Amino acid sequence: MGMWAWLWRLLKRPDDQRVMGYDVRRDENGKLMWLDTESNWRDFTDRTDREVAREVDYRGPNLLPFNRPSGMAADQADWNLWWLDTFERHRRYQDNPERYIAYSVRARREAGLPELIRPEERPS
Repeated sequence: MGMWAWLWRLLKRPDDQRVMGYDVRRDENGKLMWLDTESNWRDFTDRTDREVAREVDYRGPNLLPFNRPSGMAADQADWNLWWLDTFERHRRYQDNPERYIAYSVRARREAGLPELIRPEERPS
């Protein structure tokens, strides 16, 4: 049995399960979906609060470059696009995605961050 065979077998199970600390299920097409459970919600809110704090620091008077969005190069750092992409991933892979998106928007507003703007809505 290969090194990752146990993980592959686990992910191929059709029922709800806990994988790497997260509650997940397979949808009707076999796509892995994050369940809307208390454990996942707690992990999500902790992670979102950290990301909002990083964005506040990034936009702050010191413009700390290491607080750029996860997975973005320094010269391409754009928190606006990062959040919009995150929301799209919620819509594709998360049960009850609007709950998660609403929390993120509310957390950003409470931190005094600017409203998100879709690229096609940005002024020229």
